[in-house]
Amino acid sequence: MPKTLRALGVRNRLIPAISLGIALALISFTAGPWTAAFAATTPIGLNSLSEFGMNSNHIQIVDTAANHGFTANWTISGASIMDPAIIHGVLYGDTINMPYGAIAINPTNGHTLWFHPFANQMMNSPIYQDGTVYFGLGNNRFPSVPVVSHPDIRGTGVNQVVALNATTGVTEWVYHTAGEDMPTFVLYDQGLYVANGADQVLDLSPKTGQVQQSLAIPSYVSMSSPTVVDHTMYFGGAFPYSMYAVNLKTMKVAWSTPTRAVGGLDDDSPVANLKEVYIQAVYDDNGNSTSVLLAFNDQTGKMVWSRTVGEGIRPFSGPLYESGVPLLENGIIYTGTSVSDAVYAVRANTGQVLWSNSLNGKGVAQAPVLVDHRLLVGDAGGTVFVLNPTSGHVLHSVHFPGGRFMPGVPFVDGNTIFFGTQTGMFFARPLSQLLGGQ
Repeated sequence: MPKTLRALGVRNRLIPAISLGIALALISFTAGPWTAAFAATTPIGLNSLSEFGMNSNHIQIVDTAANHGFTANWTISGASIMDPAIIHGVLYGDTINMPYGAIAINPTNGHTLWFHPFANQMMNSPIYQDGTVYFGLGNNRFPSVPVVSHPDIRGTGVNQVVALNATTGVTEWVYHTAGEDMPTFVLYDQGLYVANGADQVLDLSPKTGQVQQSLAIPSYVSMSSPTVVDHTMYFGGAFPYSMYAVNLKTMKVAWSTPTRAVGGLDDDSPVANLKEVYIQAVYDDNGNSTSVLLAFNDQTGKMVWSRTVGEGIRPFSGPLYESGVPLLENGIIYTGTSVSDAVYAVRANTGQVLWSNSLNGKGVAQAPVLVDHRLLVGDAGGTVFVLNPTSGHVLHSVHFPGGRFMPGVPFVDGNTIFFGTQTGMFFARPLSQLLGGQ
């Protein structure tokens, strides 16, 4: 049976002075030095995490000698975690639905180590460095109607960048922003870089939260979590819908390329190699919505190719997000879309579509995962499909209750995959259960 946060039986300690209504009565916030002791005896996960998806390819798989045999099998409910990560033996995440907050979980059994409630949605990967974990608050609403060539703000309510003690969940510092902080941050050199809904890129001190540098840009950034190659950070923005490259050494825009997008570009998190950057967007062609995959030269911003990956109805709200999070592996881009409700394999150097599969027509926003020569694809209906990555043929499928997989990247550690749903279910499953022995 799935465990609720209340059912985990953790003690109610260190409750922050934040009121989130009745929903917070269902959870507990706990902390203590035993968390560190637990982590020291659980040598799994990463040592740090500096960007969304772990790297510029979104290959979020940890397989080392220390964790090679690690297996877990549990379910919890009441925590809509989009982008989990295990770091120093602890699974961290934050919640997109009520109750909003950051959470630390024992990855072996699903027990909550601590939960820190907050006053707005949270949908970041848990950026981690030197015992501190960083999250952002913000939602997708607008205080006013956005207008091209006019400074626009996205995000209402409390918008913050927060730093928490990774062992206790206690706040180390908070930085308030004018717009949402939905995209995952980037740790680079001595800075925590934030592209957000206030038409800006911030360089904050990871230790204090003080602004070290700031850069104004014409666009707001919704959920386009940046990726970094060398010293350049790439992401998509909206109003105007442009692709951006920011030089983190100079804190200047290296290039920005306008597109015909009407959506999606500011929601998708790009992948990149040492030559090009790839991102998905939505075009409006004579009143019809078209998903396109775009490739940009990483040095000049010139669009190298664009490829249609389906036509259909543009979704305007979750769980059918406008763009699917891509995976770049072995020179192939694997990505889903909620416009045509399909998953695609596209050759990165040419834009050639190798195959597509509409699965069950529910839409795909979550990043695919390539493991053991099989492609795992979770859709918005709660089904994980196992595909042949060469042909796209379905080998196996497993349905999960409380579906609606979100536009995040599942985390694979040893023999276990971790992923959550928008309806508050979060799963740890042995890979063998999903692969089905095929």
